[in-house]
Amino acid sequence: MMKSSVSSVRAIKNNANKISNRNFLDSSQFLLQPNILRHEANNKGYLFFRSLMPEEKLLSLRRQILEILYRRNLLDASSEILDGVANIDAIKQLAPETFRGNGFPLDIYLEIQKLELFQTIGHEARLFDIFRHLFEAEPFLHPKTIARVVMPHEEVHATPPHQDFIYIQGAVQTWTAWFPLGDCSRKLGSLSVLEASHELGILDVAPQFGAGGLEAILCGLDLNWAEADFKMGDVLIFNSRTVHKALPNTIPSHIRLSCDFRYQSTNDIIDPKSLEPHGPWSWEEIYSGYSNDRLKYYWKKRDFEFSEWDNSLLGTKPKIC
Repeated sequence: MMKSSVSSVRAIKNNANKISNRNFLDSSQFLLQPNILRHEANNKGYLFFRSLMPEEKLLSLRRQILEILYRRNLLDASSEILDGVANIDAIKQLAPETFRGNGFPLDIYLEIQKLELFQTIGHEARLFDIFRHLFEAEPFLHPKTIARVVMPHEEVHATPPHQDFIYIQGAVQTWTAWFPLGDCSRKLGSLSVLEASHELGILDVAPQFGAGGLEAILCGLDLNWAEADFKMGDVLIFNSRTVHKALPNTIPSHIRLSCDFRYQSTNDIIDPKSLEPHGPWSWEEIYSGYSNDRLKYYWKKRDFEFSEWDNSLLGTKPKIC
């Protein structure tokens, strides 16, 4: 009797699962050497800076956000507010649907969006100096500011590997500045970046749990993940095509706070949605109660060339790996 022939097919590796073997290198030494800074950014698709942001402002913003959570009984009353220790029982009682979309309840997010310090901290001169070097032009900060509040809840998942470009579109040379509001170790859920992945072009995506609901398909690739433990004031910047992901928060007693701000050259095209709030609100609602009008509607002083939205970039494909 002949044996049945079964062909052996080697499984295609998923680069998303590759263990990180690199740490972020501090690029602060190149701040006064723009040519080297651009070379590093072009080669890796990201840059990392220690102690770039003013710690006192970050600490103030951290306190303001945590006080919002404290008023909702979402912090452990026996701990210091600044420690960000979760009231796990209270958080678990929140309806699962409130964590879908932005990853935490919208009414809390509106309070954060209305914080004047949150809306203005991205205008820090040291951030603008870096992007001025990278773009060799005047930078423009997208007013669509994004806060992340990662709470211990069954509906909260780590953000999967993805490229920001499919959600931003507009200029390919749009860069994100990500920084935590407090020390953020790998265990608390800092970011991991796939080095040189910006050179891959725009990748296909598949459905996945986590912010955005999509993951970049990394089947058959073998690039290196880099990451670090962040201290207050550290900043990671990366190109809109650079694949990155959040590490899982394995310290569920603590809430992770972070900010995303996006920058591009004033000379480049932009998607008009990047000039809107990050949520279903008006700028009038967000700006109510401000003490200083200087940075309100700052983008209205500029003329933009708008890009057309390409919805096909969000179309999902099967992930075979």
